[in-house]
Amino acid sequence: MSRFIEISLKRASVTLLIALALVAGGVYATLDINQELTPDLEFPIVTVITQAPGAAAEDVADEVTIPLESAIGSVDGLRSMNTVSADNVSIIVTQFDFGHDMMRAEQQISSGVAGTSLGEVAGTPNVSRLNLNQTLPVVQFSLSGDLEIPELERIAQQQIEPEIRAISDVQNVDVLGGLTRQVAIRFDPDELRDRGQTPEQISNVLQANNISAPAGDIGNAGESRPVRVLSAFTSIEEIESMVI
Repeated sequence: MSRFIEISLKRASVTLLIALALVAGGVYATLDINQELTPDLEFPIVTVITQAPGAAAEDVADEVTIPLESAIGSVDGLRSMNTVSADNVSIIVTQFDFGHDMMRAEQQISSGVAGTSLGEVAGTPNVSRLNLNQTLPVVQFSLSGDLEIPELERIAQQQIEPEIRAISDVQNVDVLGGLTRQVAIRFDPDELRDRGQTPEQISNVLQANNISAPAGDIGNAGESRPVRVLSAFTSIEEIESMVI
């Protein structure tokens, strides 16, 4: 060490140049280093959120949460599962160990959920991994034309969305900006009493004949495409002609 110090003192100019080169290299490396505002950090968590409009918390627990728990409980590598059953919604949070293959875990949970029979009030469960980049869409595009907004929305949901979901590594697709048509049905108490029917009976018949549910996937040439069963009302006339 003393020999090194002696040489450094004798050749002060060379030592100064070396020190300046090290400082310049450090400044250049600091300014040129790749940085991300939101790094691609994935947590070993998969959530399953199911909407159940109009259902009480007890019904959500019995008809939605418990069946989904049974379907998800056998997934490989599952560490813990927490559930919340509230009015109108069921939330299931599954946790795995860090390093677990989360894409495979999400696929297993999606398969289990798709094969589960839920109550009539439940919508389609939304299965997604927890990722910091999920809040920022990677690609956005708009659909326009001479058609009415409901027709554009139908094309986006039934034609474009399935094609995008079938692309490898696409995690989620959302269709926004459409119009949701609602029909209000009013009951005549005297007519119901004369016919011996209740509002609940009529509501159950209408729900049973207005279905849009997933029916699994179809694989072809390495691609997987989702299949849905569509039996929904498309006009007021269809509702009026329903036999109860």
